[in-house]
Amino acid sequence: MPHVVLMGSGKLGSAFAHVLSKKRVRVEAWDVLPGKVPRQKPLEKIVPGAAAVFLCLPSWYLRDAAMKLAPLLSKKTVVVSVSKGLEKGTLLTADALLHQALPDNTPFVFLGGPLLADELLAGQPGTGVAASADPAARRVMEHLFSGTRLMIETTDDVAGTVWSAILKNVYAIGLGITEGLGWGANARGWYVAKSVEEAGDILIDLGGRRETFHGVAGVGDLVATGFSPHSKNRTLGEHWAKTGKAPHESEGFISLPPLLKILGARARKRKLLMALKATLLEGKKAKAAFEALL
Repeated sequence: MPHVVLMGSGKLGSAFAHVLSKKRVRVEAWDVLPGKVPRQKPLEKIVPGAAAVFLCLPSWYLRDAAMKLAPLLSKKTVVVSVSKGLEKGTLLTADALLHQALPDNTPFVFLGGPLLADELLAGQPGTGVAASADPAARRVMEHLFSGTRLMIETTDDVAGTVWSAILKNVYAIGLGITEGLGWGANARGWYVAKSVEEAGDILIDLGGRRETFHGVAGVGDLVATGFSPHSKNRTLGEHWAKTGKAPHESEGFISLPPLLKILGARARKRKLLMALKATLLEGKKAKAAFEALL
């Protein structure tokens, strides 16, 4: 029986545990907060020999987790990141950060796609996109989730999948803003189409393939995130449109400033991205910034 370690026992970590409980997989959960996981074992006991370790963490906790994990990994253990953001300061994506922090040649998978934890916990289906340059690591992901409610697609376009996850979070905030402004289905449909167009262009600039964003990793995730009441990005945008404030942090909100820095002058050509910048970072009223787009 293979065993899997889930670092981070929040909603998404719990959702993966729930999905994998339907298979003959031994799941070990671990969290940095004492008492969050009953009878938690130390990482030194559960990581060596694991088939996979899932880092179910926001981007701002990823480096610390990787440093704890690095000395414990077996050569064949696949490290799976679901962190859809950029590290503050370094501007690194999850794959680049882990390449830097983990031992050389560690098998790595970035898992993107529509992975709303509340739906997975409720037994609803989901689809993950497992991106890796290592075919064996992609096969591990297919095997772990075969026969479960989480369908797995695979790709070797790691950059495209990573950036699709970051971009959809940013543009999903905009969908929340349109909800908060009371836009109807016609205008929101226009926003989705323009988001897909802009994000596809940006993806090429950043080394990914446009078709990756046009698939489940981009459009599929954008629709799921942008229209779900469970999404922190969507609810942040809706609240901001009504109050001018963020009710909580979200990956998209944290990722917007470093994304703009990485793009530099290229960002100015992206009208929706500039509207998000004006609203979230420059103090412009959401109504004025977004209605100027129409």
